[in-house]
Amino acid sequence: MKTDRFYSMLGVLAIAAGIFGTVSCEKNPQGAAKDYVLELANPADAEIFVNNGNTASINVELVLKNITKEEISINAKENEGSWCAAEISTEADAVTITPGANATAEDKVAVFEIGAANVDPVVIKVTSTGSETEIFVEVESAQVSVDSYGMLTFNPSAAGESLTVTVRTNAERWYLNDMNMVTDDDYNPVEWYTADKTSGKNGETCTITFSANTGTEDRMASLMFVEEPEGYGYGASSVMVTQSGKPATAVSVTYYDENWSEVTVDGKTFDVAFDKDASTWDGFDFELEKDGSVMFLFVNPGTMDANTSIEGADDPWVSISASYGYSIVPTANSTGATRSTDLVICPAGDKATELFRFRITQAGE
Repeated sequence: MKTDRFYSMLGVLAIAAGIFGTVSCEKNPQGAAKDYVLELANPADAEIFVNNGNTASINVELVLKNITKEEISINAKENEGSWCAAEISTEADAVTITPGANATAEDKVAVFEIGAANVDPVVIKVTSTGSETEIFVEVESAQVSVDSYGMLTFNPSAAGESLTVTVRTNAERWYLNDMNMVTDDDYNPVEWYTADKTSGKNGETCTITFSANTGTEDRMASLMFVEEPEGYGYGASSVMVTQSGKPATAVSVTYYDENWSEVTVDGKTFDVAFDKDASTWDGFDFELEKDGSVMFLFVNPGTMDANTSIEGADDPWVSISASYGYSIVPTANSTGATRSTDLVICPAGDKATELFRFRITQAGE
């Protein structure tokens, strides 16, 4: 009897397997579930800004898979006074946004939810800036640094490098207006970098690619992200770019004394002493004559070991600014103790070779 039951159970399982296999094949001959997609072709279209007088229609392209336009619905989650319209385009896989004029001082906001069966909805937020709205343009990038003056900086390698930034703005569009500071002997600009785009919308990226620098001089450019096609605009954000060239083999330091007389440093070391209350505007300014490109290192006094309390610190007590000439910039000393470090000038890319050393101290009392 046990044997009979065993074979009977095998028969039932075989029949069940045959039934379910047939049903699965009928539902899905390819053996994979249907893939439904409803997405924004450009993720930046999730948040759209328009100037308060702009009433022109905007097409927001969609990516559809196994969904037709007829299956899509639009639900206004926020749209006071129905100041903004949204409808499915008859000509393309897109949503057509038509804002109304905004004559108020405040922003007007509309939020639309675009949905269909089998997918999560996508949301589009439309903002028309009010007449008293402060326009801003900001750039975000892990590649940029902030110098002692609060300026964004980027230092591409001499071999060439690319910088990618994400631009945040509440303007209708942002624009890249650059200031190339490299010219030939006839003062014609030397092209040494390219941008993949010079205009975009909030949340879009811009990549600037810098070519290799085979010369001996550093080269500089200012990348200005603004809210107008020309000029700086009110909410401009700039990145100062300095690219090193062929490494230097020798440097000469000069400065102006209290009588505004130019003094050339005799030797390869120089002492700089700051009062305890010295701060940003009390920096030590100097000129640097060099036969190539250099780098600056803060090290422990008398060594070539990096001073980790300054190099890489979020809030160092002293820094070097090389945006407009050269300046050693301290912060006020509230520790009550004297502090010191050395600033070493090395050939670009060579941390082992010392060309010049500043011995820096700051009084604690």
